[in-house]
Amino acid sequence: MIAKRVLPLALLHAAGGRIKGKTRFQKLAFIADQRLEERDIDPYDFIAYDYGPFSKDLMEEVEYLEKKGFVKVTKSRTFGGNKRYDYELTSEGMDLSDSNFPDLEGETIGTPGPQDERLCTLYNIATEVVEEFNEIPISNLIDYVYEEYPSYATESVLN
Repeated sequence: MIAKRVLPLALLHAAGGRIKGKTRFQKLAFIADQRLEERDIDPYDFIAYDYGPFSKDLMEEVEYLEKKGFVKVTKSRTFGGNKRYDYELTSEGMDLSDSNFPDLEGETIGTPGPQDERLCTLYNIATEVVEEFNEIPISNLIDYVYEEYPSYATESVLN
């Protein structure tokens, strides 16, 4: 299993197919990455950046998934005039996710293999993170990350 390729799909799948905003996507992936590290799964390296932890590798994987037709990235403008990026699983991405991620009872829908335990762990963590943080205001999510992981707030434009 290539965790760095699977985590964005798992987060999107757990979020019902859509995550609004690049900053939210980065923070959800970061929190999931921190929790996965405790289980010896470490998909990404994050650095302290403008709005806290940022991973260039995550964005490159999302671009790869977009080129493959699994993820659609929609760009728009916020009321303040800033660019906003929303991420959505395409029908192909949803089919791929549905066939490989566990269902609600924790059963893998696809063909079982040696990576199933790690895949289930990754998906369960992604689901926990999405349930806990995807619907909260972005300012609260950023505050949480800054409080829990202050070393990633050192380069923030918000401090």
